[in-house]
Amino acid sequence: MKSIRKKITVSLMATVLAALALVGASSIFLNYRSTISTVDQMMRETAVLAAERVEQELTAYKNVAMDAGCLPQLTDSETSVEDKQAIIDELARIHGFQRGNIIGSDGLSIFDGNDYSDREYVSQAMQGNVYVSEPIVSKITGKLSIMVAAPLYDKGIRGS
Repeated sequence: MKSIRKKITVSLMATVLAALALVGASSIFLNYRSTISTVDQMMRETAVLAAERVEQELTAYKNVAMDAGCLPQLTDSETSVEDKQAIIDELARIHGFQRGNIIGSDGLSIFDGNDYSDREYVSQAMQGNVYVSEPIVSKITGKLSIMVAAPLYDKGIRGS
């Protein structure tokens, strides 16, 4: 009798263990799929929110550059280069920019004399456009940067 009882017990335990393994594997698979689906959806929503935030930041940068272009002191020939540098440095500091510059119509910086005429942001500003570049490695600092440029308006009058 012991052997029949033993065989039934072993068979029953094997059946229960097989059923538990099947249910466990199914549960793991369904949880994995659900988790991946949830993470995918959250990542898409996060990407949309991040893109909107970046767009707002870039618009703010454009507005800062455009407002700086409307400062009459920056085009006034009686304002010294040192005073113009101080104005630009203060704007850069307030808005968290690495640095600022004023480029003449010849493409040369009035501050350091470097030639910036080959840069897209300079040519766009010379055409009267406010421009924000793609992230690029700065030739001056060597860091990944976004260049923001706007024209300087004569006497601070937009469009002049």
